[in-house]
Parts: sequence; structure tokens; C-alpha cells
Amino acid sequence: MKILKIKKGKENTYQIVFEGETLTVTDDLLIEYQLLLHKDISKNEYNELKKEVEFSRIFSQCLKYISRKMRSEKEVRIFLINKGIEPLEVRNKIIWKLKDLHYLDEDRYLDSFLHDTCAFSFDGPKKIQKKLEDLGLPSDKINEKLEKIDPLVWEEKIKQIIKKRVASNHSDSPQRCKQKLEQYLLSNGYLRSQFASFLATVAVPKDPNLIQKEYDKLNKRLSRKYSGKELNWQIKKRLYSLGFSKEEIDSVS
Repeated sequence: MKILKIKKGKENTYQIVFEGETLTVTDDLLIEYQLLLHKDISKNEYNELKKEVEFSRIFSQCLKYISRKMRSEKEVRIFLINKGIEPLEVRNKIIWKLKDLHYLDEDRYLDSFLHDTCAFSFDGPKKIQKKLEDLGLPSDKINEKLEKIDPLVWEEKIKQIIKKRVASNHSDSPQRCKQKLEQYLLSNGYLRSQFASFLATVAVPKDPNLIQKEYDKLNKRLSRKYSGKELNWQIKKRLYSLGFSKEEIDSVS
């Protein structure tokens, strides 16, 4: 197949016009295949060139995907599958090239992820570990990196969470507020051993009228369904679940 025309394209690309077909190639492929005007190449060479052009196109898409944000190998593989890139060998070849050029680097990815997460979120170590494992990073490396983080980082986050949630508490008893705080911290990936001492000493402001407010709300809602002793029992049960003591409940019921 004879090359009839070579035209410079955008950035580092060239349009190669063959007899009946046109390929857009990068400058490295132009050099590798020694594509010169009026040169004849065999059908096999042409088919190989087409494969390389397609590979180069996919690889460029991956670079754009990675350039927006650091990605894990698993994320890139999912990206390629979603793009319909087959077969597996092609995906593997792209992954190997990205690794060879250091676009995919587990250590750099972990360091960057942990830095950003610690700086901009309130996630605890267990939640971070789960996120990273879901992204395909090895557990041993994740644990190794997490162990190097100063415990004061987690301590400061826990203190901020407790302070913020206590300040925004307007409807729960001190006991219920602490119960919710414990649940929140556990669900956010913190270990009980990391926050138990702080939670035990925190003082939750108590609204002296809170139980009366809760009683009135419950009475209004539950009286549509219950009455008499049953209504009183249902209200007491719910007040107890909100963390009020028996003495407090008896004072309003």
C-alpha cells in the first residue's frame, strides 16, 4: 500500500493518506514505521500499524483520564472495560505501559490519597482502609501506610467531630447524644479505643426543658393511636430510648 500524502495534524499527529484509506498516527509511530511519502508498505505492516494506532488512541484516553486525578490500577481497568476495550491482552498492555512510565504507582497513589483524605475529610482509619481496598490496593500496603500516620491526626479529628456534633445537639438527652456520637464515630471508621476516653469526659449541655418538650411532642403524636395507660407506657418507652433517666421520665409523666 502506497503512501500518497502526509499531512501534519494537531499536536504530535500526522494524517497518512494511503490508497483508499487514511490513518492518523503519532510522531513516534511515524518514525518507528519510517512512514515516508510514496513509500510502499505490505498489508501485514499496514494491519500492524492500524493496531498500534488504535492502541495509541486508547492509551491517550487513559492519560487524559489519569491526568484529571490519580487513579488506581483497578480504576483504570474498569475505565477500559467501560470503553469496551477488548481483549484482555490489550488492557494488560496498557496497564504495563502506564506502570512502566510511572503513571500507575501504588505507593504514590496511597500517599496522595491518604494526604488528601486526612487533610479534607473526617474519615477514620477503618473507613479509609475499606475505601482503598475497594479501589484494589493491597491490604498490607494500606496498613503499612496507615500505621505511619501520627495518632494525633486521628485524635484531632475525633475532637473536632465531638465538638461539632455536641454543639449542634438540640433534641437529644446527654446520654442519647453520646450514644449517637459513638455510633457515628464507629460508622466513620474510628476504633472505640481511639475515642472512648474523649467521649467519657465530654460535657453535653442539658436543656432543662428538653424532656418536657419531648414528652409534649410524643403525647401529641401517640395520642392519635393510644390512650390512657397504654399511651403513658408508649411515651415512657420512647423517652427511655432517647436516653432520659427513670427519674426524669417520672417527673413529667
